[in-house]
Amino acid sequence: MEYQLDLFEELDELKQLAERDRQIQEQVHNIRRGLFGRLGKVYKWMLKQETINDENTDKLNVYNQRMDELQSEIKRLEKTISWIESVA
Repeated sequence: MEYQLDLFEELDELKQLAERDRQIQEQVHNIRRGLFGRLGKVYKWMLKQETINDENTDKLNVYNQRMDELQSEIKRLEKTISWIESVA
């Protein structure tokens, strides 16, 4: 009996506005969920990029240290060669 009454219920402007408000609230909720889901993915990507950046910085520091060592070795060898040439 209740269902039959719902079929013949009058739709006034207030009920239409309430239904439209409910639909808008549902859409806003869905959009909010989607945005937070995407923000989560962006955050994970940022953490991954930060880790990669840190690893690359560490590698660069090791390369720079090795480069300094090699330059020092080259200077020592140049001094040795210069001394050998002056003795000979």
